[in-house]
Amino acid sequence: MRLSHKRKQGFLIAGSLLLMLIVITLGIAYQDPVWSDLNRRVGSNLYNFLDEVWIPVFAIITNIGSGYFSLPLTGLLVMYFLLQRNCWIAGLIAFNIIGVRQFNHLLKSIFEIARPNLEHLVHAGYYSFPSGHTMNSTAFFGLLAFLLSRYIVKTKKQSIWIWSIASILILLIGLSRVYLGVHYPIDVLGGFAAGGAWLFVSICIHSFLPIKERETGEKGQIRD
Repeated sequence: MRLSHKRKQGFLIAGSLLLMLIVITLGIAYQDPVWSDLNRRVGSNLYNFLDEVWIPVFAIITNIGSGYFSLPLTGLLVMYFLLQRNCWIAGLIAFNIIGVRQFNHLLKSIFEIARPNLEHLVHAGYYSFPSGHTMNSTAFFGLLAFLLSRYIVKTKKQSIWIWSIASILILLIGLSRVYLGVHYPIDVLGGFAAGGAWLFVSICIHSFLPIKERETGEKGQIRD
């Protein structure tokens, strides 16, 4: 049974609020000695888990989650949809990546949690919670998977593959931040939750776009 349009919007908004509640809970957990100690011990174990030979691999993975990768790709996607005369989707893509980066900066300035006292194997600045790479990647690659599923792929099986690849990539980016010593696990979990909340907001905004921007069609039109 297909959900009504308004009910889908309601679930997206509720899901976003629930995920932000999880972010707040994780931020508060930093103040609890028991959770804080567990967070540091798990993070240190992951940091020391793999051999140094994996450092270049995870450095590449973590760079995929950086603005050096997502911003140029966003530019290409915006240009593609503008050429397709789909200005609303182009605007949504730009809003998604710019907005999530600003939202991450705001959350970090609110919680003001310092980064791990470990050797950072890649450059990292500002506060630690929630993880920016993880949060940005969840929102960016999540929306990319959503749009690919609607614009490009033809079958449900292909859509599952798209979402699976995006999910694995997001998970690896989050794991890389812990392994490289720039985040603890709670930072990454907070990034997943906050990025998911922003993704739900972006998908919800998509549902409010003009109907012709979301209708089934040929050659680049969105299929519902």
